[in-house]
Amino acid sequence: MAEEVLSRSYLIKTFGAGGNGSVRDPAEVLSCAVGVMGKSREDISRAADDWRRLPVEEICSLRQVKNILTPLTAIVGHLEDGSERRHLDAWLDLIPKLP
Repeated sequence: MAEEVLSRSYLIKTFGAGGNGSVRDPAEVLSCAVGVMGKSREDISRAADDWRRLPVEEICSLRQVKNILTPLTAIVGHLEDGSERRHLDAWLDLIPKLP
């Protein structure tokens, strides 16, 4: 599923955003990414605060989250200002904290 987020983010970056429900709908890509991560932003943030002390499996899980979030930086400009944009910005703020 991380590959889907990467591919869809690339399509949006390259060809622009599409309409509601399309493969290039930035809101749908964000929703897909959040679903793939499977944890709340708060839970991931807490784990990232002290990731060096976590078991290897959890560190790998946090790295996967970073790999999912990083391509989303390309779609920020395609979301209108509002709650979805703020939601994405909050997720992207986690990137520097993640392994």
